[in-house]
Amino acid sequence: MGESNKNNLWFVVIGVVIGAFLAILSYNYFFVYEERQIHKNILVTSVDSADRLLERKMTKDALAIYNSVLKSLSGKKETALYGHVKNKEGICYENLAIISNKEENLVKAIGAYEESLKIKTVEKNPLEYAIIRNSLGADYYALYVIRNKEKNLVKAIESYGEALKIRTFEKYPLEYAMIQNGLGDAYRALAGVRDKEGNLDSAIRSYEEALKIRTFEKYPVDYATTQHNLGTACLILSGVREKEENLYNSIESYDEALKIRTLDKYPVEYAGTQNNLGIAYRSLSEIRDKKKNLTRAFRAFTQALKIRTIKEHPVDYAETQNNLGDAYLTLSGVRDREASLIKAIRAYEESLKIYTVDKYPLDYAGTQNNLGNTYLILSEVRGKEASLIKAIRAYEESLKIYTVDKYPLDYAGTQNNLGAAYRALSEVRDKEENLIKAIGVYEEVLKIYTVDKYPVDYAMTQNNLGNAYRTLSEIRDKEKNLTKAIQAYEESLKIYTVDKYPVDYAMTQNNFGNAYLILSEIRDKEENLTRAIGVYEEALKIYTVGKYPVDYAMTQNNLGAACSALSGIRDKEGNLTRAIGVYEEALKIYTAGKYPVDYSMTQNNLGNAYRILSEIRDEKENLTRAIEAYKKSLRVKTADKYPVDYAMIQNNLGNAYLVLSGVQDSEKNLTKAIRAYEKALKIYTVKKYPENYAGIQSNLGGAYRSISEFRDKEKNLIKAVRAYEEALKNRTFKK
Repeated sequence: MGESNKNNLWFVVIGVVIGAFLAILSYNYFFVYEERQIHKNILVTSVDSADRLLERKMTKDALAIYNSVLKSLSGKKETALYGHVKNKEGICYENLAIISNKEENLVKAIGAYEESLKIKTVEKNPLEYAIIRNSLGADYYALYVIRNKEKNLVKAIESYGEALKIRTFEKYPLEYAMIQNGLGDAYRALAGVRDKEGNLDSAIRSYEEALKIRTFEKYPVDYATTQHNLGTACLILSGVREKEENLYNSIESYDEALKIRTLDKYPVEYAGTQNNLGIAYRSLSEIRDKKKNLTRAFRAFTQALKIRTIKEHPVDYAETQNNLGDAYLTLSGVRDREASLIKAIRAYEESLKIYTVDKYPLDYAGTQNNLGNTYLILSEVRGKEASLIKAIRAYEESLKIYTVDKYPLDYAGTQNNLGAAYRALSEVRDKEENLIKAIGVYEEVLKIYTVDKYPVDYAMTQNNLGNAYRTLSEIRDKEKNLTKAIQAYEESLKIYTVDKYPVDYAMTQNNFGNAYLILSEIRDKEENLTRAIGVYEEALKIYTVGKYPVDYAMTQNNLGAACSALSGIRDKEGNLTRAIGVYEEALKIYTAGKYPVDYSMTQNNLGNAYRILSEIRDEKENLTRAIEAYKKSLRVKTADKYPVDYAMIQNNLGNAYLVLSGVQDSEKNLTKAIRAYEKALKIYTVKKYPENYAGIQSNLGGAYRSISEFRDKEKNLIKAVRAYEEALKNRTFKK
């Protein structure tokens, strides 16, 4: 009994312990679980509250709650709620990126969406996965403008592609169209970084897919948006291939968009499409109906500027003003050259009121480059030195942004333009110094424009480099610099082949001829002149009078110079006769009204050919023709506008009268010769042009000596002696 009671007591003790333990377990289960449930309910309630705030566009308040919830939320335990909150957090940061701190907020949005996708997988939550993927695509696309262009665009394309696995044409047509439109935007942007043609083709395919759903009748606003985007893709593609066809496609798309985007209903969108339509018409003007298409471009830009005012839409105003400047720049090649260039400059300056270096550095750089190009062209019309200095200043401003490390291609393009400005400035002042600067710039450009990566730009720059070396050869190291010029032209022609780039091929062949023509003055005269003639003839296979009249005339003039020079070695009469023929061909294009400067230059060359031909036949007739040509040349090359050329032609005219005096009207023609020489000496002073001064004084001495035989013998002989003595001061035995 005692033993039995003892055992019962143990059972009671054990029972009590077990009961207490079960009581504790029950308490923990019911009360701790309940506490956790309450905590979770609080979180859910908080999230619901934040969701409602977000729906009411109270983004900052919603985000504060989401951030607070995330401090207490476990991604491993409450996965569904965590995934939901991270998605909403992404939406909040996406909204904030529109208002401020774009880069920072976009990065946070992307991070939140990526975190959400660890839970919202394509297998478990396909619809939510697709929605988040679409948002990610949009954010990566927005971020590419700020940093890591290629990387972010590739990620945008990947995200859109993932979304389309769920949002198919058949099941979700509206969403499918929206994603395809976004995908098209991403491909279009990527075309600016790599594989331009391929990515533009992909963009166009995406927009066309979107338009299968976004029809004019059912979804007019979305239809207009996608048509506008399609037009822009075709516009960019026109710069790569089938220019005319793609420009027409672009214009057609913009016209379709404008059926919806009217001035009264959608003024901002209307202005955007009109702006792009203007760009398309300006580009089309470069290949056909120039005046007609430029008129349409101006009309479109004018419509855009009705909405895009400096007060209401300053950035858009700046963009359209920049485009308007481009249109005036193009118009300057057709009519009212000086007036159109001045209008272009005004438009670019208007643009730069908004595009400041601190706020819009890239747009500032692009517009400064355009401004530089305009001043460079204006220098051909008026104020050469002043315009070129302004051009150089604008290019230098552009290069403050377009650095070699950040924007290598823009850097190279602007440097190339700067080289052209330095080369042009060398014609006005500091010839050697500016040519050396131009050469240095072109060599810098060739570090970017390599033959394997950018063959066409490489060829263009090599051609420019050749021109600079050729011009430098006129003042120093003639043979050495001409050899470098020829090497540069040879490099250029490795790319500029007659089948692929016929016009550039012809241009480089013409420049090649110029180099050989000058090289003939120091070595292998006959051989180099024969080469020059050969390459000029090669250029003329492309530069026909029908297709390229101005280039035809230029090359014919150069060919005439080579034939004239060759006449001093062989077949004098045959080569001079040919030279006269090609000069007369050039003058069919180079008329006094349209091309006065070129007309004058060619008339002078024609005069020289007739004067030399007079040495072997029809002396009186050919000298009369020579004098007539010189007089025509002097109608343009006046002492006030072209003093140096005026002096040269007056000297040539004096020489013709001097020779003619031996054939007829001796005293009269000698008097005219003396008058011409004296006019030349007003420009060719001993201080500025000692060699020219000495040569003309020698000619003048001969004229005075000859006229002394007809009148005032002693007086004229004294003048002759004085002239010879002046010549000898600058023509020493040592020289």
